Amino acid sequence: MVLDFAEAAWPVPDKKALKAPAAGYDWKGYTLDARRFPTFSYAWQEVKVTDRFDTIGAAESGGKFIHTLVMDGAIPANAFMRVAAGNLRPERVASSWTTHCTLP
Repeated sequence: MVLDFAEAAWPVPDKKALKAPAAGYDWKGYTLDARRFPTFSYAWQEVKVTDRFDTIGAAESGGKFIHTLVMDGAIPANAFMRVAAGNLRPERVASSWTTHCTLP
């Protein structure tokens, strides 16, 4: 999402508009790994994106849900991505960010 400034309110989507493809996105498809977990591919504003979900361990024993986004290309000025909302604890790990969140 491209916003006017970092503190701008996040847009509220029009429910009717959600039925149509989002403007600026070009769906490229998906692939399945050996565990049949998908990796989605698309382009946004000339940026190539792969979007993947993984799990480590079981939820009952403190397992983790991992969401990996890889972006290749020039990201537009004032581009922001809402990863999650709620009780979040972002943490810098090497050259990437990890966000810990508590789900209700």
